Amino acid sequence: MDSAVVLVSLALSLAAGLFVGFFPIAGISSISVNDALHEDSRTGTTGKKSRGVRQLLVAGQIGFAFALLMGAGLLLASFRLLLQVDPGFNPNGVVTASVALPRSKYDKPELSRSFMNRALPSIRAIPGVSLAGASEAVPLGGNHNDSVILAEGYQMKPGESLVSPLAIAVTPGYFEALRIPILRGRGFTDGDNDTALRVIVVDERVAQHFWPNSDPMGRRMYFPGDPKDLLKMMSTRSG
Repeated sequence: MDSAVVLVSLALSLAAGLFVGFFPIAGISSISVNDALHEDSRTGTTGKKSRGVRQLLVAGQIGFAFALLMGAGLLLASFRLLLQVDPGFNPNGVVTASVALPRSKYDKPELSRSFMNRALPSIRAIPGVSLAGASEAVPLGGNHNDSVILAEGYQMKPGESLVSPLAIAVTPGYFEALRIPILRGRGFTDGDNDTALRVIVVDERVAQHFWPNSDPMGRRMYFPGDPKDLLKMMSTRSG
């Protein structure tokens, strides 16, 4: 939403109002005063019916206008509150771009990671670029995830559903570029490669779910890649 969008919306609203109001004005200009007085002086049912229909239409238009005004006011109030919500990152000065690697050449995840490890230093060396990182999806991008996650030592309650978080792989520099604060622990570094111990960064909601009122640092999580492993894990927990 900028000044151009607001001005275009106001111009369209004004044009629509003038267009709709033109027809009643054109109709009134063609009515003779004598005919109107003669119509009002009638005592028959025809004049009363026409006046009743017009009054009903006017009342309906006023009612619809008030409903539209109330809906527009609520929409603006909701939009104002939405702008005040902290999304957890700062998009100011951030430029995003998508990269589609050919599957014929990058058919393995490690090949894609190797490409990004080579590309990011070149991107960071571009004049005007201070920080750069890569991820599978941008924040609020709508990336779907159907995996589940289990926490070490967490006992599920009867009837509790499995947690299916939005898991996204990111590179070092991602949190810094979007100014996402790390509340506990650290972000990813260049040392977090395929040969190092795997680490994970979770948000506050996941941490409070699995480890309420305790420190999540040093805890381990399990991503079952096979449904059989998940069933085996569940049976072991219930047993």
